[in-house]
Formats: sequence, C-alpha cells, structure tokens
Amino acid sequence: MASGSKDGSVRLWEADSGKLLRELIGHQATVLSIAFSPDGSLVATGSDDRSVRVWMVKNGKEIRVLTGHSHPVLKVAFSTDGSKVVSQSLDGRVLLWNVKSGEMAQALLNLEKDIFGLGLSLDGTIVANQKRTTINEVQLWEVESGKKLQVLRYLLIGISPVVFSSSNKKIASITSGRDVQLWEIESGKELHFFRSHQDIAVSLAFSSDGKKIVSGFHSGQIRVWDVESGEELQLLIGHLHSVRSVAFSPDGVKIVSGSADGTVRLWQLDQKIKHQPLTDLKEEVVSIALSPKGTMVAISSEDATVGLWDMRAWRELQRTSVEMYFVNSLTFSSDETKLAGGIYKQVFVWDLKTGRQLLTSKHHRDGVWGVAFSPDGTKLASSSADKTVRVWEVDSGKLLHTLRGHQLIVWEVAFSPDGTKLASSSADKTVRVWEVDSGKLLHTLRGHQEDVKCVAFSPDGTKLVSGSDDRTVRIWNVESGQNYRLLLGHSRGIRQVHYSPNGELIVSSDAAGFTFFWKEGRLVIGLLLAMYPATFRVDSICWRSKNDIILADIGGSHSRSQPHFYHLKLEGIR
Repeated sequence: MASGSKDGSVRLWEADSGKLLRELIGHQATVLSIAFSPDGSLVATGSDDRSVRVWMVKNGKEIRVLTGHSHPVLKVAFSTDGSKVVSQSLDGRVLLWNVKSGEMAQALLNLEKDIFGLGLSLDGTIVANQKRTTINEVQLWEVESGKKLQVLRYLLIGISPVVFSSSNKKIASITSGRDVQLWEIESGKELHFFRSHQDIAVSLAFSSDGKKIVSGFHSGQIRVWDVESGEELQLLIGHLHSVRSVAFSPDGVKIVSGSADGTVRLWQLDQKIKHQPLTDLKEEVVSIALSPKGTMVAISSEDATVGLWDMRAWRELQRTSVEMYFVNSLTFSSDETKLAGGIYKQVFVWDLKTGRQLLTSKHHRDGVWGVAFSPDGTKLASSSADKTVRVWEVDSGKLLHTLRGHQLIVWEVAFSPDGTKLASSSADKTVRVWEVDSGKLLHTLRGHQEDVKCVAFSPDGTKLVSGSDDRTVRIWNVESGQNYRLLLGHSRGIRQVHYSPNGELIVSSDAAGFTFFWKEGRLVIGLLLAMYPATFRVDSICWRSKNDIILADIGGSHSRSQPHFYHLKLEGIR
C-alpha cells in the first residue's frame, strides 16, 4: 500500500502485516494523488507543489521529477504498458510523460482557463472537468483525441472530485459536498444516489470489478455500497477524523483508508453478519442475557416474567413469573443449567431443568444491578445501589461475604476464570478487585473519569478490561493493579466489554449502538449494528468460538422495545 501525506511524504506499507517498508521524501507540499504502475515496480505521485514524481518501489529511489503544470496536480495514472504517466492539474491541462526519459511527450488536453480538473480514469484515457461558471455539470473528454464524450448535469449544485470505474463505464461524484451520485458514462444516465446520512462525503473509490463503491466521510466513518442495487453493504467505524482517501485492494475484499487523524487503516470486508429480530414478545423488554454457548437467551419483561428461548429453533422453552418487580439483570451459569437475576433488592437463582427456584435473598437494601456466577457455578456475586457486593453459596443460599468500600452504586461484577478473584465496577469511578475466599480488597483501580459500567477478566486471568461513561476502555494488570492501556474511539458511554475466548480480541459496545473490536490496543473493526442508535445498544455478548460471536440488543421504537440478535463471523483479522 502507498499513502501520501500533508507533510509531502509518501509511505509504502506491507498490506498483510501493516509494516512500514520505506518513506519517500521529495515533494514540498501535500501529496494529492498516487498510482502504481501495472507491474507494481513503480509508483507515481502528484502534489500541491505542482510536480509529478516517479519512484522505484523496491528501494524508494526517486527516478523522475516531472514539472510543467502551473497548478496542483490532482491525479496521476500510468498507461496500460507502464511506459508513460498521465497527469491532470487544476490548471485544466492533461500532460503525458515518458517515464524512461522524463520528458513531456505531449499536452493531451489543454482546455480553457475557466475549466478545472475533477478526475482522471485509471488508465488515463478519460478526463473529467468542470467549468467554473457552470457548477452543476461535468464534462467528460477523451484525452488523446480531445473529443468531448459526455456532459453530466447535476440536480444539486456544486461537486467535488470524481472517480471512474476500471472499465470506464461508470463515474461517481460527491454532490453538494455531501452525497454520492453514480452515473453511466455512455448514456449520461444517473444510476444511484447514495445518501450520506447528514454526514459529508470527502473521498470515493470503485472496486476493481466495478461492483462496489466506497466513500470516506468527514465524521471518520466509511460506507460501502453495492453498485448494482444501491444497497449499503457495510459501515466501517474507526477513524477519529475526516477520511480523505479510500481505495480497494485488487481482489475487492479489503479497503485502505487515510485520515486527518494521521492514520492509515486496512479493513477486511468479508465479515458476515446475520440479523434476527424477535417480534413475538408482547411486553416491554427490560433485560436480556445470552447463554455462554449461545444456545439460549433469557429475556425479562415489564410484566414481571422471565422467558427462556431456544436460539436455534427460536421458540420459547419456559416462562417464569417473579414477584411484583421485573428482573433488572440476568446471567447464566457456565454450564447453562442455572439462571440468576436481580429483582429490586432481591437475588434469585433458578434451575433451568426443573424450573425450581434455588435461591432467594433479600439482603440488599437497594436495587440489584449486576449478578455473576463463579466459573464452577457454586457461588453467585451480586452488585447493588446500596454500594455493596455480596457473595452467596448457591446450593445453600448462605451469604458468604458482604464487600464494602465503593462509595456509590456498584454496576457490575465479574469472577476471574479460576474463581479466586472478583471485580466490581462502580459509579464512584473505580474498579475494585477482591479475594473471593477471604473477602479481602486487593486493589482499587483508579483512572476513569465517570461511572464504570462494565468489567471483565481476560481468559488467563492476568488482565482486566473496564468500560466507562467517560467513553474510554481501560486494560489493567490484575497482579499489580496498574492501568497499562487506554482505548479511545467511542463517542458515548461504554455498556459492555468482553474478551474473546483466546484473549486476543476485546469487544466493547457503547450507548450509541457502536461495537468495536480491539487487538493489541488498536481498533480492528467498528460496527454500527443498531438501526436506531438513540434506542438500540448491545446488551449481551456471547463468544461461541474465537471467531464466532453473537450480540443481543434491546431494540427500541417510539412505542416499545424488541430484542435483536446479530451473528457475526470474524474472518481475516490481523
């Protein structure tokens, strides 16, 4: 991959590893365009400094500096045999250069001065221009003959640079600095109009087969569309600022993007998401929990009942009525034989085979917000608005410990994989780590600036991840209590954090409906799974395997909520 920067540098990267291969220094201003030769041995660059430069890929050596334009060079392209470079500039000129000699072969197109360039086809044979006095039309010219091929008239005023499909049959442009329009060149017919969802599109690219188009947006989001149907295929989240440049890999399954946040990101597009709504519920959904193996889901409703559903057949297995209050939190035991819930000031445990209630406790003095089974299912921890964490023996119902120390509501609890430690997250902005057998406080983890809503241990028990209303995810060393990594990117408070079974990935979901996947401290996938971010968010996560994940949210509308489930296959993450 190659990337050009505002600092005038060009960097070459190894696509598979993300390793920086070499840096090309020579341009004196922003690099606006980059093109590889057909055999991949050379790269040409165009710049705001009005020059075109040609470099050798294998060693980064600059072999040609081509000057002749009087304005910034917008686009560069190699001829099909790689012997020539075509350049297009804001000066309205299209020039042909001989790579071997470095001389200008000819001025292919020299239009009047009130015309400026918008785009050049990948093979350099067609150029798009626009009159400064007629800003609602684009003129397409055949470069070699100077023949005008087509005039595309826009319904919206004002357009930005355009891109051509590799077959030169279609052209795409950003209109009114916002939306994306797709045209057929031969007929001049508009094929699709892609809405930007109140965002501002700033970059475009076709896949090499012309079947997909990608656009980068001012917000940092990237959208991928199907050219034939106009359907939006994927929304990619990760950049923190405007995405100035996008490009497909030759096989069309990866996208590379460059942003004003100073990063270049490589995205995998073959992630498969299956969406399943559950519409058979008659009451408002309060809480939801997926079983550890993803075979069942427990759903509590405002009618003070808990329903247990088979996720393979999508049928209700049983429904349990509780007392006068609805169940505020739910969790399964690791063997999927028990279900626990927090109901106002009470904690309940049910045997899922018999439906029998195993444990009922009324020790908490305020609402119970979180419940968690120990890995062996013999203990249950509960967290409450009464500022305490309580640990119970499941079979006997005996209260083992009352853990005090938090100053405000305790939102969530989690056991370590070996069951010896317990973590609790609180509105007092801290995470506390306790020894289960003794009830002793081991660490108080400070760093978050708002409520800490969720917490989870790594599979090996050496790390702890926490998510907060301060929009950050933090990773802690369990032994020392030190915070050694801060993950930034969410725009709203974090509601769920989990490790993958092999510990390589962290998944975090926020109140805006965004779910991020992190690896070694970097964001590798960003998804907006919910259709209505104001009311949808991921509420439960289940890893079936290291690459197979189910996410559940309590959907919302103006009338009532419905659960939605997303089955995601993670492939090709590096």
